[in-house]
Amino acid sequence: MGVHSHLADGIKQQLDGLLAMKPGATRIGVLFNPENKTHLRLLELWKSSAAAKHVQVVEMRVTKAADLDAALKTALAEKTDLAIGLLGADTYAIRKEIAENAAKQRLPIVMDTPGSYTDMGGVATLGVDIVPLYREGAIKQMVPMLEGKRPSDLAWIGPGRISAKFNGEVVRSFGLTAD
Repeated sequence: MGVHSHLADGIKQQLDGLLAMKPGATRIGVLFNPENKTHLRLLELWKSSAAAKHVQVVEMRVTKAADLDAALKTALAEKTDLAIGLLGADTYAIRKEIAENAAKQRLPIVMDTPGSYTDMGGVATLGVDIVPLYREGAIKQMVPMLEGKRPSDLAWIGPGRISAKFNGEVVRSFGLTAD
């Protein structure tokens, strides 16, 4: 019993979402923290998912906000079409700086993490929004437990697909498509 955010085909869904935003894209940047073991694992999954669609992943290594400028310049030099920032407390903490640098350097960066990124000037978020799942868990799990059900008798609650949120003005400024 519990709430989880794992989505087995989440990266495939995100990749499809990025390719829908920029049809014909062949180079996708993945902004990640090389000191984050989960990011390293996800990067490998991004590479294999992208290769299956004949898309190349451009690595954008960012440990702290001060690394953003160099990562974006490298991605632009490698003709990156657009990028996604991986989920994590490290990238979440600098999401405003990511949005600002993406706008300044003219490289659209979508974030995997919901949490006001689009309100901060970011182009979009494509990922699992855990908040509605917690609300569903409160209704489908907590209430039954308060009524006497055992936690082991209750099903896990998780996502069925990613959610997308777009900043229409920023999407248009980059010439992207938002569906």
